[in-house]
Amino acid sequence: MENNVIPVLDETNFEEILTRISVEEAEEEYDYSSAVMNLYFDEDSDVEDPAFYCYRGDLHVSSITMGATTGISKFNLIVDGNLYVDGDIVLNSTKDMGFVIVRGDVTAKNVIVSGCVEVSISGSLTVQGVILGHSGTGMLGVDEIIAAKIIIDIPEYTMYFYDEIKAVVLADPVYTNDEVDYEENQAAKALLPEFVNSEGKPNIPTIIKAINEDRDILLDDISSTHTYSDENLVTPKVSDFVIKDIINEGQALSAKKKHHDAYRLFKENMPNVNLKRDDYDSLYYYYAFLFCIGDYVDTFSKEEAIPYMKEYIEYAHILLDEVNNGMDLFYYNPISKFHREVRKIANNGLAWFLMELGELDEALQYAEKAVSLIESDADDYLLDMIVRVLMKMERSEEAYQIVKRTLDKNPKYRFFQEYVKDSDYLDWKKQNFQGENKEAKTIEEAIEKFNNFVIGLGITDNRGRHCNPIFEFGEGATEKQIEQLKEAFEISMPKELEDFYRNLGCLKPRAEYNVHEDHDIHIFRIESMLKTVESDEGDESYALGLIESIVEHWEGERYEFTDDLGEDEKEMFSKINSRFKCIGEYALDWGFEESYYIIFDESGKFGAVRYHQDEYDKVIEQFKELLKGNKLTLSLKEVIEKALNEIKGVIKYN
Repeated sequence: MENNVIPVLDETNFEEILTRISVEEAEEEYDYSSAVMNLYFDEDSDVEDPAFYCYRGDLHVSSITMGATTGISKFNLIVDGNLYVDGDIVLNSTKDMGFVIVRGDVTAKNVIVSGCVEVSISGSLTVQGVILGHSGTGMLGVDEIIAAKIIIDIPEYTMYFYDEIKAVVLADPVYTNDEVDYEENQAAKALLPEFVNSEGKPNIPTIIKAINEDRDILLDDISSTHTYSDENLVTPKVSDFVIKDIINEGQALSAKKKHHDAYRLFKENMPNVNLKRDDYDSLYYYYAFLFCIGDYVDTFSKEEAIPYMKEYIEYAHILLDEVNNGMDLFYYNPISKFHREVRKIANNGLAWFLMELGELDEALQYAEKAVSLIESDADDYLLDMIVRVLMKMERSEEAYQIVKRTLDKNPKYRFFQEYVKDSDYLDWKKQNFQGENKEAKTIEEAIEKFNNFVIGLGITDNRGRHCNPIFEFGEGATEKQIEQLKEAFEISMPKELEDFYRNLGCLKPRAEYNVHEDHDIHIFRIESMLKTVESDEGDESYALGLIESIVEHWEGERYEFTDDLGEDEKEMFSKINSRFKCIGEYALDWGFEESYYIIFDESGKFGAVRYHQDEYDKVIEQFKELLKGNKLTLSLKEVIEKALNEIKGVIKYN
């Protein structure tokens, strides 16, 4: 296919060539904030709305200039592919931070970067002449090999190289992460005299003029500790093979049910694909080919399909070997997300075809790997495969356990609807879970019912400990303790709570089972509630009010409730503390960021208030609703059951 070279890309034509995207799209699709270290925009900028633009695929232009004369970055560029530049790349941003992110290789004649502009290159950078960074606080980062005649890096511009350097390096060691051949004040040892200033440092204006005039700036026979050869500097020819085009064409053929044509297209072009774990396009090529084979298999009889099943297994292993090769350091990085998606699909597919080939033990291993990767309800389709394999192995007890807990969580789960009326499954369920839905009459029964549910899930770690919380009560409080707490509350203690303290003492996770501590519930012991807290003025008091409890729970480090308060805030917080007393908390997604605080009011009713450290406005809205007279409505048993049901919705099911 023909590659069209775009003329100069600059402030006059970028809108015609590039696609504008939102900041949110740039983050979601390209994780730009991980590539750009110090993105900011000057409040006095002439650019009202800093623009994010992308080019999807390989970009071939004659030259690129951004802010070269104005010093203002009018656009930020993301190239989702390789960037081939026949001439120079000149990037400058003195007033605003601008960036260029390239998710592939870059070739150019020369590269000049200055000011605040940041450049992040996921592949290699091959330059025929000079790479020059100067006059600013920007940064150039290259993940793979960098090759040029000379790299000149002048403070405070920073350069980071993470692979082999094939160039002479003249730089301040403080502003680069690799060994330099010549420091800034040793320019006379590397550059022709006219390019060295009176201080013995590189003369930037004359160097830039020489680059523009295509004149050499280096002395003859200079030495370098890095591998250096003119062979490094040949700009590679743009390949006519574009992975994305083949993927799109193959998927279009599959959509039209032309599975043989799609299979042949992917297979014929496979030798052109260099599979790498950090190259999204090559990974997606193999990923799409697996789907293609899966569709193709369905067009044959089982006997005829066997060679293609084995081929799927071969390519799935190749792909898994690549994505399993190393650690995903950035869990939310797009490439790491895709690695997880690949593992899910490939392991699930391996389980299916191995099952079809009668290799049940191996099929179960891959089905279990796939299920272990479930992150949300969207991944529940993976449960279908492990149930199919278990049923083939005549291990119906284990299969039915998965079916039941899945249908308990989602009665409309489409892959298991056949079991809703299956007589064998219904008989098993009746025999093992009769009376399960009976309503708990007491708090003790509610806790016992929840614990039995967790034990029934059978999800344990390698030491046999349950990976979900199991709860227990403490020792009953003494009458003296109860009376002390009633006096400290300063509002009437509900009889239900008084009986709870007297008979059950507290509610807490059973320590040996609560492995993750992600989801828990506590009704505090009276002893812990009667500990006094000393104020800044030296006064001592109990932390029983809702806000007092939140602050105490966070070890006093909730400054939004304590420091620099206005009179209105002080009045609101005082009313909340006096009218609503906190007796416990529960967490759904712990992470040290949020909890639900269990409270009661003057009417003797209970409820819960959610506090998240980053959502101050939302907790204030809850306070306002409470003070409007919107009474709490639950009993203690009901608020505990509500917490248990919410925990049920987020615990580990597989």
